[in-house]
Amino acid sequence: MGKVWCGIVLVFSKLGLSSNTVHLKFSEFAKYCGYPSRRFDKNLRRQIGESLERIQSQSLTFRRKGADKAVHTGMLLKASYDGDEDRVELMADESLRDLYRLDYQVLVSMKVLSKLPRAEVAQCLYLYLLALPENPIPVSFTRLRERLRLESCIKEANRKIKTGLKKLESIGFLSGSFMTKNGEQYYCIDKRFKKLCNTSDASPFMND
Repeated sequence: MGKVWCGIVLVFSKLGLSSNTVHLKFSEFAKYCGYPSRRFDKNLRRQIGESLERIQSQSLTFRRKGADKAVHTGMLLKASYDGDEDRVELMADESLRDLYRLDYQVLVSMKVLSKLPRAEVAQCLYLYLLALPENPIPVSFTRLRERLRLESCIKEANRKIKTGLKKLESIGFLSGSFMTKNGEQYYCIDKRFKKLCNTSDASPFMND
């Protein structure tokens, strides 16, 4: 069910910007869910159909403490698929757009972290830089050392930070430049590509 929910979030983030209802081919939806094309068969249709049924049955209630009112809705208002027509229809509650956006950002973050195996410094730098406000001032290496709590000497810690930043540039998350002022090293952020500018994968769980 997890893969199908990821597929739903990705579909609405890309195709549901102007409407709360989307129609697409089963093969497209399966790709969004991260399934390889060799699995696009009747059994997968059945599996995805069962997952859609379970997701659609998940109810949500919004109730303010002490208030005599509530809103009841579902993670998905409607889900249908037609194997003969090779078609999937999904309908979401527009009031849950923030939930979909939040889950989408989580998926993007998971995708970035998956591209940084055994690169703990780069992973920590990514999570820190992602949270910075728009147009941040140059970030000092002193600030980054304190944030990452690196126990090595300053020279070695700076080397690890620089390597981590270059790794983030190489996967398409970051563009910027290094500078030195009054003996202190800084990183000047030009852009952060939260969707990764050098990848076209439809799903964070698709194989590279």
